[in-house]
Amino acid sequence: MSQTTPSQYPNVNFLALISRVLDEANSKEKCELDSPVRIREAKILDSLASIGVWRAQKQVVAAASHFVEDSQHGGKSVVILIAENGPIDKRTVNHIQDVLSRLVTIHTYFREEGLSQDGTLSPIQEYISIVPQSRFETGLLDLELAIIEHSWKKLRQRLFKNCRHTNFLDTARDVCNPDSPDTLENIDTHSFLKQLRISPEVTKKTIEKMVVSVEMLCKIFQSPEPSLSRVKEARITLASLDFGRKLLVGKDVYLLAWNLHTRRKSLS
Repeated sequence: MSQTTPSQYPNVNFLALISRVLDEANSKEKCELDSPVRIREAKILDSLASIGVWRAQKQVVAAASHFVEDSQHGGKSVVILIAENGPIDKRTVNHIQDVLSRLVTIHTYFREEGLSQDGTLSPIQEYISIVPQSRFETGLLDLELAIIEHSWKKLRQRLFKNCRHTNFLDTARDVCNPDSPDTLENIDTHSFLKQLRISPEVTKKTIEKMVVSVEMLCKIFQSPEPSLSRVKEARITLASLDFGRKLLVGKDVYLLAWNLHTRRKSLS
């Protein structure tokens, strides 16, 4: 399989072109849009488009794919189409090409190194340590660092946009700090903060760890341009935050109370 991104783009609306290509592919393959295959493809393409963004503002990237006959090697090749809400930027295209190339190499390493004794593929670790143990882990680590470096300005903008970091830290301190002004005795029975404070201890511990990570992330992203050391620090901190986020998945009532309390504070 080969991955290609056209180097020359005609003056057309590529977002519309992507829609047409997908429609044609779905029609020919007679595959429903909500089929598991299509859903997986959409998630992959959305991920490619997301990691293609690097400007702090006003950049939208879209990705699509379709099969073409490969006369040189026989069979079919996958063509990745990239669009932006403006002239396509070579930095975006080059990064996505680099990611695809790295994924091919990583897949090769996994096939060579990821087999267990019975010949089946071993599970992939969710987080690769700072010191990788194989070419496969090295490839994954380098890929993560490349994505963070490319997206640095956008990640920085998302962290500080509308004081998101401050809002999170303020609510977290209200929840975790028993000495904050709003003690339980002074809170109405239906208060959002009371719902948050009576949460299980494990949830509070998760929030406390996330506070440390967010504070660290704010320090890291004070740098407007990425350095290798900062990128590595960001990777570790983002992984810690993602771990905490996953522990809160499914706690809908808790998260609703969190959002409502945060909103109430921001409006006061």
